[in-house]
Amino acid sequence: MSNTSDFKITKTGKLTEYVGPGGDVVIPDGVTSIGKRAFEGCKGLTGVTIPDGVTSIGDYVFQHCESLISITIPDSVTSIGSYAFSGCSSLTSVSIPDSVTSIRGGAFSGCSSLTSITIPGSVTSIGSHAFSDCFGLTSIAVGKGNKTYVDINGVLFSRDGKRLVTYPSGREGPYPIPASVTSISDYAFYDCFGLTSVTIPDSVTSIGDYAFYCCYGLTSVTIPDSVTSIGSRAFSYCSGFTSVTIPDSVTSIGVCAFWGCRELSLLTKLRLAFRWPRSYF
Repeated sequence: MSNTSDFKITKTGKLTEYVGPGGDVVIPDGVTSIGKRAFEGCKGLTGVTIPDGVTSIGDYVFQHCESLISITIPDSVTSIGSYAFSGCSSLTSVSIPDSVTSIRGGAFSGCSSLTSITIPGSVTSIGSHAFSDCFGLTSIAVGKGNKTYVDINGVLFSRDGKRLVTYPSGREGPYPIPASVTSISDYAFYDCFGLTSVTIPDSVTSIGDYAFYCCYGLTSVTIPDSVTSIGSRAFSYCSGFTSVTIPDSVTSIGVCAFWGCRELSLLTKLRLAFRWPRSYF
């Protein structure tokens, strides 16, 4: 239970600062918004109950509250600010109500104990890296009607699966790319040195520049017949590659696409170089 003296609240109902000892905190009724950095770095905070009437959770509000295990977000909240829960490494689950329309960049980044989350269909925007470095996140559900971008562990893809943008450095594979993805963007798996294998679905038509650059641990990749282009340095320094098969559907390969793939056989290199001279090795 909390004392009202633990909170600094403006006349308009904005909670600007928490000065209490932590524990399980109940924010007083009458608060309409939680201001920037209000609970930031409160190491002893273990739980928070937000009352009905609060419409927004500001930027950095609970950042680095490392002992925070649970939080109750009421149906009145419509937005969750940038890095609002960033670094809450003990937070295991979050229920986002249907009232929320916006989750800003980095909102849950670094919540390494977070295992699952449900994003309601009401959400129309999710900022970049909203769930980056949530390495324990194994399940995410996106509500029906949601057409925005979803960022999981640094993997940002649209609801319709048309774009896969980025991937966390060091994340171990294998990683199945969603079957509805149509392109792998530039730098998509850049420097993912823990990635061991990737299966690219038949829906993909292009692999962007630097897409798998410096994926040292990658030993194999299956390129489907649907792919027509492979970007510059797409597989450069994939030093674990022992073989690669490129389908006849591919009509262009960018400069240095396989540069530094030391383990590829000489025969494979000659075949690729004969057909695509710019794919330097």
